[in-house]
Amino acid sequence: MAKTILVRAALRDIGYTKDPDTGVMQKRWVGVPVKYSNLSFEQLCQNISESLGIPKSTIRAGVIAIAKQIRQLLLNGHTIRLGDLMYLRYSTICKGEFTDNTPAADEAAAQAIFNEGGVREYLVTEHILTKPIGTLKRALDEINCRVTVVE
Repeated sequence: MAKTILVRAALRDIGYTKDPDTGVMQKRWVGVPVKYSNLSFEQLCQNISESLGIPKSTIRAGVIAIAKQIRQLLLNGHTIRLGDLMYLRYSTICKGEFTDNTPAADEAAAQAIFNEGGVREYLVTEHILTKPIGTLKRALDEINCRVTVVE
C-alpha cells in the first residue's frame, strides 16, 4: 500500500554556489517533506515495548547500548549494517587542494598538505551517511510525493 508524503517548497542555501556580484551564498527553492511530528526517544521505546511485550526499561537499556556501540564503531572507521534497515558510515566533505606534482605523486603530495596544515583546516563538514537497504528501501519505493503549498 502506497503512502503519500506531502512536500513543500522551501528556500535553502544549496551547495557552494555564490552570487558572483555579492559573494553571498545563493538560495534556491527545493522540495522539503512536511514533517508530521517528532517522536521522542521515550515514545520510541514505549512503542517498541508495546510491540514486543518487553518492559520499556529493558528496551531503553538495549537501545542505549546499541547507540554506544554504533558511536564507538563509527569512531573506529567501521561501516555498520543495521539488520535489514540501513548502513551507517562516517563521512566528510573537505576543501580541495591543487598540487604541482605529477599524477603519480599527487596522493603523496596531498597527504603532505593535510599533514602540514592539518585536516581540520580543510574540513568543511562531517556527517554520518545512511544508506537504506531491504525494509527501508522497499518502504521508500512505496512513497508517493505530492507537492502542496504549506503556510
